[in-house]
Amino acid sequence: STWGELAVLSQPHAMPELVRSLIGLSNGKDSQGRFKVNILTKGEGDSEGSKIRETDTLTLNTAFTAKVPKFKLPVGVDKATIAVKIDQDRKMTILAAVVRVMKARKSLSRPELETAVIEQLASFFVPSPQQIRMHVEEMVREGEYLRLDAKDSKIIVYVS
Repeated sequence: STWGELAVLSQPHAMPELVRSLIGLSNGKDSQGRFKVNILTKGEGDSEGSKIRETDTLTLNTAFTAKVPKFKLPVGVDKATIAVKIDQDRKMTILAAVVRVMKARKSLSRPELETAVIEQLASFFVPSPQQIRMHVEEMVREGEYLRLDAKDSKIIVYVS
């Protein structure tokens, strides 16, 4: 069947995922990058390479054999989903670094805390001071780990 026929059968919001999956099945590698996976083949005169047009004909490749008895099929990955996951992971990493730094030093000014967190995370990624500030303010509002000093609001204190 053609890509266009498959598109009619799927949900409109699933179109990008369908295209990524079809590209992976027709011109991808297994999840560990060991060998090519050509489970679907394109007909003659269809688009070349990793592009798929609505008029391309896709057929099951009955000649396909794998070098290993078991392998994972390539799955299309949505870049927006990856970006959200990375942001969530980085947030948790920043929060953990803030708690580690504050637990060790008990009280710091905001700039000192930002510098210490950036130094601690430099080997993984470099968070922006705005990210750190936003997460610290959130932790101060929650009051579980951090609070502002009663005498000087520029000093952050670790709550044990």
